[in-house]
Amino acid sequence: MNERGIIMNPKVMWSLIIIGVIFVATSVFQAYQRKQTNKYASMLADLLYQQKFKDFYQLLEDKKVKRAVPPFNIDFMKLNAAILQKDQGKIKDALERFEHVRLNNKQKQAVYVNAFQYFVYQDDKKQAKYCYEKLQSLEFPEKTEIEKIYNTFVEEKADYLDEVLEDYNDAEDNEKFGYLPMLIQIYQNLGDKDKVKQYSDILKGYLKEK
Repeated sequence: MNERGIIMNPKVMWSLIIIGVIFVATSVFQAYQRKQTNKYASMLADLLYQQKFKDFYQLLEDKKVKRAVPPFNIDFMKLNAAILQKDQGKIKDALERFEHVRLNNKQKQAVYVNAFQYFVYQDDKKQAKYCYEKLQSLEFPEKTEIEKIYNTFVEEKADYLDEVLEDYNDAEDNEKFGYLPMLIQIYQNLGDKDKVKQYSDILKGYLKEK
């Protein structure tokens, strides 16, 4: 397993999708419209969770869905579907569509955080940098983590070694797993093969338990 894969493991991706769908739900519709929006958004999210992509795209073409679900929500879910399928062409097409619409800050965050994490996972530094730059004008709680990921995996630096190591040492045993990919990458950036092996072996031990 690629150590950086933990950034976008299946559980994380499913969580991002469900959170994203809820996150972008509109609050300006009347009660019935809001109910219909949530109904179809939940159906679409469930199809993505089950990886029933054919059914997902067919439902998107339903006129009732197009009337009930705002265009941004549809495009956002198309982006998530493309990410789950690792379809580079569809991902870039989705991002291109977002270039031509006005996004509020929350929508922009949802789009580019998801895309950023995917491109980091794929080791596509050019596209990761593009998404990272889109996020620079925004303020949101996860921005510090985005900075750490960008510094470590894209710029291949070690600026956060002390901080990540301290967090790892302070974490409960069942939480240490989450810090290992970044620690491994930081030591790899430093060229410290002994530390890379040390923490890689620890990571493999956790993976065997899962």
